Amino acid sequence: MRILGVDLGGSRLRAILRDGAKRPRAFARARPDPRTLPGALRKLSGSRRLDGLVVGARGVWTESERGALARRLSPLARRVLVLSDVELAWLASLGGRPGVVIIAGTGSIAYGKNAAGKAARAGGLGPLLGDEGSAFWIGREWLRSRPDADGRRLAARPDAVRAIAALAPAALRARPKLASAAAGHLAALAERCALSLRLSRRVLICCHGGLFAHRGLKRRFLSALGPRFEPRTPLETSEECASKLLP
Repeated sequence: MRILGVDLGGSRLRAILRDGAKRPRAFARARPDPRTLPGALRKLSGSRRLDGLVVGARGVWTESERGALARRLSPLARRVLVLSDVELAWLASLGGRPGVVIIAGTGSIAYGKNAAGKAARAGGLGPLLGDEGSAFWIGREWLRSRPDADGRRLAARPDAVRAIAALAPAALRARPKLASAAAGHLAALAERCALSLRLSRRVLICCHGGLFAHRGLKRRFLSALGPRFEPRTPLETSEECASKLLP
């Protein structure tokens, strides 16, 4: 069976193609324009129709949103499964066990489920209303200390959010205190999510997203968590998990 598992985040597309006994092939690309997504996935999968396609996509939460994207992608595969990239990250990180995943990349969100299967999230409201502690938030905070011309130039770009988020590594080097502030915001998201789920004892938590590659920020985040949180290493990547979801 040929199955393509895709993690479609805010800035990157990562995928794994499984083709029977052959060695799985991994791909990493810049996130394509939504209008060109079917064509971009076709280039990864080849001309033959896939047996299965699983996509974890950013901003896809409701049944109607998932269904609309699945219909657009249906010519690519006999079976198509679409879910939120956040839920996919939770599945990949914790294997379906109760707990919380905190995602910090271009944006930020905490998501989890309890033993009863109830789901909750905190954050994930986008750059206008949220994304506190994210790469975008860090880049924006740094820009406030820069000449106004820098901010105006980036704000005028059609990909302004992505461009500002890309400033995060330089911002963290220039202003190390931003790592502590971002870590505090992210820890607060994890706490709010755990409270919504009524997880009071031994809360499993996994870090997910490119921002946690900054070791200083990740260390500060783990220090900011309450003692009931139990950090875990993600079981696998989102694209690996996606490539295994269809039986």
